[in-house]
Amino acid sequence: MAGLIDGSGLARLLDLNGEPLVPIDYTYVQTTAKAKQETESDRYRHFMPEETIIVPFETLREFGRSYAGQFTIASVAVAMDRSRAEVADREGVIRRYMASKAVNLYVGIGGRSYFYNVPGMLSFSGLRSVLMPLAIAFLIVLNTMLGAVYERFRDIYIFSSIGLAPSHIASLFLAESCVFATIGGVLGYLLGQVLSVAAAHTGVLSGLTLNYSSSSVVMAMLLVMAVVVMSTLYPAYKASRLASPSTERTWSLPASVGDDLRLPLPFMVEERDATGLLAFIGQYLGAHREAGVGKFVAGSVAYDPQSAPLRLKAEIWMAPYDLGVSQEMVLTAGQADADGVCALALELVRKSGEPRSWQRTNFIFLDSLRKQFLRWRTVPVARREDYAREWAPTGAAGCGPQASG
Repeated sequence: MAGLIDGSGLARLLDLNGEPLVPIDYTYVQTTAKAKQETESDRYRHFMPEETIIVPFETLREFGRSYAGQFTIASVAVAMDRSRAEVADREGVIRRYMASKAVNLYVGIGGRSYFYNVPGMLSFSGLRSVLMPLAIAFLIVLNTMLGAVYERFRDIYIFSSIGLAPSHIASLFLAESCVFATIGGVLGYLLGQVLSVAAAHTGVLSGLTLNYSSSSVVMAMLLVMAVVVMSTLYPAYKASRLASPSTERTWSLPASVGDDLRLPLPFMVEERDATGLLAFIGQYLGAHREAGVGKFVAGSVAYDPQSAPLRLKAEIWMAPYDLGVSQEMVLTAGQADADGVCALALELVRKSGEPRSWQRTNFIFLDSLRKQFLRWRTVPVARREDYAREWAPTGAAGCGPQASG
């Protein structure tokens, strides 16, 4: 025995990390204050000074060759030469060491203690064990969304009647599922944080460290959100089928007779609003007198409220203008039926351009025109009367007799 050390003095002597210098008792399950985020009293459990023997390192290595088994290094302290440390790049030495070792490092510089840490990479595993819960969640969301589709029959029909395409209605259900997935993921994350703090305070999960800042948590949230969205694809498809009573899910132009294309429009107008509607469409076409305004140019917009039937005429040049496609447009409000409702018809006569280019560019023009008919339904009654007075100062209104031919 070389000598004795005062036990009380050794217990008061602290390392750079604020822990005693005596060895850690690894036979006891450790829970640090950093893992539990609690008070400073949650530290590693160390051996008592009277249970500690201080021996040279070479002697310790000899112990490792005994029948007791190999020794384990818990920590290493290095004291640098002060004269060399003052001129050496201490920060560079520390960073080079930390780049090669993913360990915690406490450094004492100028009487202050610094903590260096390199976070390790965590792997995402255990997917097979959660496949069954994910499948159950998939079926639950699928059943819920299917029920929502069949409960909204009338809503879907209303959406279809006001002009929404089947793809638009499907996107509404997909957007709803994205909202559910986002809210559910965020609430699940917050609930996990609350439960982890509660478990740490109560000691229910003693010895288990929960890390909610790792990439595994983000990947798990994205996986759950993807399952929710995928489970809504089929209900969204069913909703789009309800909005599309025919086998064709997209509209197509009818066959033209030579250069003449006649379209009975799926829009109707009351007899008293026929003049205002044609005036509203005429004003829209009149705003497209320049090429930079929209995807077509309109000229020679003419409307005679005294004509029978009521007609709106215009010359249309279709974009892209280098194709040289132009046509004459005639919008007609037909004879009113017994309920006082007028049917609308559109006639397009090609003036120039290739027939294929004429057919292709008319999709864009007719889609723009369709949106104006939908906007007309949102125009207040007083404003509709203003449109009629602006274009029919004599007070003429209503539909004329159905034109023949």
